[in-house]
Amino acid sequence: IYRFVERNRVKRATEPRLLGRTPVKDVPVSMGSYLLVLRRDGYRDTRFPLLMSRGETRRVKVRLLTDEQVGEGMVYVPAGSFVMGGDVLAPGSLSRTLKQVDDFLISRFPVSVGEYLAFLRSLGTADSEDAAAACPTSHVGGEPIWPVDSEGRFTLPVGDGPGGRLDLRRAMGGVDLASATAFAAWKSEKAGVTYRLPTEVEWEKACRGADGRFFPWGDRFDPTFCKMRLSRAGPPRPEPIGTFTLDASPYDVRDLSGTCREWTRPIT
Repeated sequence: IYRFVERNRVKRATEPRLLGRTPVKDVPVSMGSYLLVLRRDGYRDTRFPLLMSRGETRRVKVRLLTDEQVGEGMVYVPAGSFVMGGDVLAPGSLSRTLKQVDDFLISRFPVSVGEYLAFLRSLGTADSEDAAAACPTSHVGGEPIWPVDSEGRFTLPVGDGPGGRLDLRRAMGGVDLASATAFAAWKSEKAGVTYRLPTEVEWEKACRGADGRFFPWGDRFDPTFCKMRLSRAGPPRPEPIGTFTLDASPYDVRDLSGTCREWTRPIT
């Protein structure tokens, strides 16, 4: 078990304490925010953020998954409660509430330009209705902004990456909800497992952990901790996913605060 302590505007997991083998009973802790790390041979290490209030007793039961069950590039978020909403500075923020969420898996990083390009090319040439609908646009309902190559397929626009093209390692943006959903369906068919967009609640839990922090790293904003227009000196420019190591949640999901806005699954 680790205790989250704020240092230099970042809540860091400190004061490691070995609890021994489970089942562990009657472990006294002070009120505060903690990170349990559960390990078992043959299984992926499981991170379980935990918020303890004054005089509270908690019983924690965690399902463990193998590396194969979690999958490459994915993060396991075990079932449990977390503090949702409550940011008075965020437009339209929900009221602060304790939310119970079932366990789920989520990608550690956003979808990259390279991944999306492979999907777009699988839809056929640029004159295909499906390909044209999925190509990035500058605004909702706009025309495709990626050029067409000599084979009639959409390709990367000129950029500042290797070879003068848009960097394949950047986060994908400029696509609508239908295209994001179609990408998940394509990836599911290709991998043989089901992928989908996270719900709003799942996304927020993966970002904030259990203690109600306002950003993945803690409660204090710093533009140098994530990718935004004030992160670097000079004109803003996109950077590869994972560049900002402090933009990491208690589950170690990355790039949730900066880089680009992300779609979540509509609640029906």
